[in-house]
Formats: sequence, C-alpha cells, structure tokens
Amino acid sequence: MMDVFLPRHKGWFVSFGVCVVVLWAACTPSTEPLPCDTSDDCPNAQRCQQRKCIARVRCSLASAALVCLPSEACVDGFCRPNSTPQGKCTVNQDCEQPKICDTAAQRCVRCLRDDDCPISERCNLANLCTPKNTESTAESVPDGEAIPESTGKCASDVDCKDKPNHYCDLIAQICKVRTGSSCQSDKNCPSKQHCVNNACTLGWRSCSASPTACEAEFECRNNLCYPKVCQTDEDCEPGRPCNQQFGLCQAGQDCTVAGCPSDAQCNATTKQCEPKPADCTTTGCPTDQQCNATTKKCEPKQAGCTQNTECSPPKGSCRQGQCQTCASEFTCSSGQTCDAASGRCQTAQATCAKDADCTPPAGACSNSRCVSCASSSLDCTNLGKQCDLVSGRCVGGTCTDNTGCLSTQFCKSGGCVAKECDPAIGLACAAGETCTNFECTGGGPRTCTSDSDCKNTQYCKSGTCTTKECSATQTCPSGQTCQDSRCVASQTKKQCTTNTTCGAGSTCVGDDPNVSYGHCYRTCTTPDTQGICKAGEICAQITATLTLCLPIGTKPTGATCGIVDNRCDLNNVCFFASDTATTGLCYKRCTTVGSATGCPSSTSCETIGVSNACVPPPTQNYLGTCAGITKRCKSPNICVYTSSTASSGTCYKPCTKNSDCSGLGLYDTCQSLQNGGGFCYL
Repeated sequence: MMDVFLPRHKGWFVSFGVCVVVLWAACTPSTEPLPCDTSDDCPNAQRCQQRKCIARVRCSLASAALVCLPSEACVDGFCRPNSTPQGKCTVNQDCEQPKICDTAAQRCVRCLRDDDCPISERCNLANLCTPKNTESTAESVPDGEAIPESTGKCASDVDCKDKPNHYCDLIAQICKVRTGSSCQSDKNCPSKQHCVNNACTLGWRSCSASPTACEAEFECRNNLCYPKVCQTDEDCEPGRPCNQQFGLCQAGQDCTVAGCPSDAQCNATTKQCEPKPADCTTTGCPTDQQCNATTKKCEPKQAGCTQNTECSPPKGSCRQGQCQTCASEFTCSSGQTCDAASGRCQTAQATCAKDADCTPPAGACSNSRCVSCASSSLDCTNLGKQCDLVSGRCVGGTCTDNTGCLSTQFCKSGGCVAKECDPAIGLACAAGETCTNFECTGGGPRTCTSDSDCKNTQYCKSGTCTTKECSATQTCPSGQTCQDSRCVASQTKKQCTTNTTCGAGSTCVGDDPNVSYGHCYRTCTTPDTQGICKAGEICAQITATLTLCLPIGTKPTGATCGIVDNRCDLNNVCFFASDTATTGLCYKRCTTVGSATGCPSSTSCETIGVSNACVPPPTQNYLGTCAGITKRCKSPNICVYTSSTASSGTCYKPCTKNSDCSGLGLYDTCQSLQNGGGFCYL
C-alpha cells in the first residue's frame, strides 16, 4: 500500500480498461506547432523535435529522474539538455548576431518582422528568414488548393497573413487571434491584448474602475488602457487613425457623417467613434450572472432558495423560491415589522436584558429586543460565536449550561461539545450503554469504521474506539505533535536541492509541486511497518522504488489530505487533481480490481499508479475534456494535456504508428511519447 500518488506533474493519464497508467510526455501546443531547426528557434517553454516546436516536459526535483531524458536536467521547472544554455534575453545585445531579442518570450530569434531579414526574404511564423519566392509548406498553399476568400474559411496560417497575430483553427477553419504568449507586462503583448498571469489575453486592459489601472507606457482612454505611443491604427480607439510619424492617435472623421466600424458607436457630442458597450443578449454572461434584456447588461443571478437561511442580507427572506427584502419587494404580515438591514420580517417581542428573557426561536436579546439571529441583522460571528437556528441565539465557545451551546451540543467542563446521545432526536448509544446527560456511559469497547462511531473522548483506531491521545490541553511526548487527537511524529523538514545535502540514509524529495526545492526524509525498506522509523511514523510506499518514513495517516475516506502532513490513514490513498494542487482527497483502498466489492456506491476498484483504490468510472469520450481522477478518458483513449500549464486535457486515441490513426480526419499522425507509444494528432 502507499499513501500518496507521486509524481503529481501533468502528463498522460492513459486508461486501458480499468488499469490506469501514468506516462510522461512532451505535449504539443493547442494550435499548429511552429516549425524549427533547433530548440533555439522555439519559445522558451518548448523544444525542437522532428522540426516542430513541442512543449518541454515539466519537472521538479523529485520527478527529474523519472520524466527527463538521460541527457537532460531539470532547469526552472522544465527538462532541458545539459549542454544547452537557457538563452534568455531582455535586449538585442543579449543575442548573438544576427539574432535579435523577442522580449515577450525572452528568447533570441532570427527575426520578428520582414524588416529584420534581407530584402529578398521575409520573416515566417517560426521567426526564420525565408526566400520570398520559396516559402515553406507551413506558410504557403498551392494556388490549386487555396480556399476561396469568399468562403471566409482557412486551410493554413498563410490564409490569415492579412490579419496580424492570427492563426488558422484547422477544426473550425477560421482565423483566430493568437493569444497565450508569455509576458511580464502589457507591453510584451500584441495590440488589443494585455498580460494576465504571465500570458497574453485578448482585449485591452480595463481602467473603468480606476484610471491608475494602466501600466507605465499606457493611458486610460474611454475606460481602456491604450498605448501612449501608437504604432498602428489598432493601438488607437475605433475611428482614430495612428500618425506613425509622431506616434499619436489623431482625431478621426466626423462619425455623424462618416459612420463607425461595426464594433463601435458614434458619440454625438465628440463626433468620434467609441467602443460599443457589451450587449449581453449577443455576447452572453459569466456563469454567475444573468442578462438583463432591458439594459442588455450582465447582472448577478437572483439566488434561488427554499428557506431564509439560504439568503444573505439585505435580501434575507425566501419568498416564492427567490431571495427578496421586505424593505421594498414585499410587505410583512400583520403583527410583524421589517428589519431593513436583513430584509426579513420579525415578530414584535417584549423588551429583554438577556437571552434567557426571550422565547425560542427568537431567543437572542439584541438592543433590548428579542430577535432571532437567523432572521435579523444580529451577526453572531462578531461575538466569536455561531447562530443556533433552533433557539435563535448566538452560542458556542465557553458555556455555563446547555443553553449556551448549539442544539446538537451540550456543555461539558465549560465548553460546548457534540452530543453523544439525545433520545429526543433519535441519537442513541451503542448496545449496553446508557444515555446520561447526553453522554453514553457503560458498555464495552466499540467497534468503528470512522471517528463518528466513537464517543467524543475517543477516536477510531484499527476498528476499535480508543481514548484520544492528546487535545488542546493534553500534549504529546517530545518529538511528536497532536493531529486529529493522535500523537504523530514531528517532521524536521531540512531543506535540500540534492541528496548530498541530506546525507546517508535520507532522500531529497520535492513535496510541494509549486517550489523548486525539496526536503530531506529518512528512507526505509519494509512498507507499512515502523521498522527504523520513529514512534508515530510508518514506512510509506511513495513510488515503486521509493519508501520514506512519514507520519502515520489519520484522514478517512473523502477527507482533504496532503503528501506529508494530514495524510490518509492506512485504509485510504491520497490522489491529487493537478500537478500544482497542494492538497488532495482520500480514496478508499481495495483489493479486487474491476469489482465494486467493498467500494462506495458509484465507484469500483481500479489501479491508479501503484495503488488499488475505489474511484469513479471513466466518463470522458474521444475529444472530451479530461482531468485528474474524476474526469478520466474511456478506454482506449488517453488524456493529453495540451500545454505545460493547462489545468485539463483532451481525450485522444493511442497509437504506435500512423496507420493506427486512419479514419480520424485531421488527427491522422501518430505523435510519439517520450516514454514509448504515442497518440493520434495533427
């Protein structure tokens, strides 16, 4: 058995029946790969293979030996040849002539525009200078095969050459704006794009909320950040041409006479064209908003509800399935008044001095009036407590009697704890036990499958309820810490970058996928035993060849788990949704692969990595979106992540040769995987 699924970096989730194998491969970009001669001709996060730029394999210190080639090393999170310099640049002087610096990608290229090439050559899509009369096949189409412009369709990127920074989507056969190139700031991006999370995104940056939202070389005009110095008309507002001699956007023609482009409207006062406001009846709205057909603007969705507790002030009342306020949308019934702050109707109550003077459910005394914390502006969180919906009082924390606790709790030793039993609500004790003041007494040791089967003073250990080893007041022995009421070994995380740093008997492991260093952990030999590990530790199987001393896990099925801390117990295994996730979920272990025996409903026993676990069945068909455990591809398809930073992939057919891809249209080429096999792609 093992307790974590490593390495967790994006690769290929390959599903063959019920057996899931993880392979690591270079992923092709989502658009047509750029041609290249060497890796220097590719973007920084790509390398040249079979004269095409493909994504470099992502790696970490822990996974470098598994995912990188023998001739490669893990540099800045990517597998790179040992002898190849990074070749980054910020200015032209950083490059070897005649190359120049592509500042957006921070790499040296032969050209960025035709002017960088000799007069008889032009700059192609791979940033290489090629003769004008012998363009590469990636950029030219014989006249006999050219698609008529009148159709509006494209067959290759060359059909989009009249549209700057566009590429041809071969599936939709239309020219689309090329986005996603790496950037440090907005100035690194093409016109009509801005930098978000180091990637160029469609559209100028918005400054409608604040004019200071624009970066240093931009200024706020018509609620958008435009360049202070324009180079083309695209750098200016609609209808305003760019005076390239002075780098200024000039006033355009009188739009009341000349009109405006389709994406702009005429301002009758300034007589200049301005961008049209977004019309949600045609552009749609985000998933958390809805379109107002009258104003044609997106507005927050009206929350659906079944009870008042699902509504937030000031629309705190649930009426006819919608959250509304009594202050304007409806009138309270006779004998009630409207609390405008919460939007809820409340029954007039007598004056009070303390909560005990009030009758549930309006059992809280606020401003000398009896109110319910569930239907008034009284905020229990400001008091460091929580609202008990049954009594309407703010309860929790310290207590002197049961009235100071939630209806599901009772007061014990000055603190609110969960009831072990309550005949009034059907909460009974185990056979042979007696319910005394909400506690179960007497009887023998209980059997259990989770902590909820045990008393408040116990936890579930190896199927038996056992007295808790530690608490907020009861500490653990030296060298151990309290986790889920159990004493587990404290981890002394010594930071490292190589095994040499750790010394003999320890291994440097990258336990956080978002950092470039790791920590030292003691190695062991016999999985699922203590062996040479400390008290509170167990020898855990990390990969097929790596076992480490880690704390004994305590987390049950469905709980949030981690690699080293908050580990799953021995009955569960921790799986992560992506390579950058720092927490995962515990899945129940199983023995009979291909069977649902012993598994929760809607799951079955499958092999994931080197563990057998109860997981949901694969759901994604060919060309469907796939990600992690819950969205796996149906057999025989494999999950392909189309870039090194993608959070999801696409299901493709596996192959070993081109003939395996026959009948798949555009996807008729078998692209090889680094660790063997391949998939059908362009």
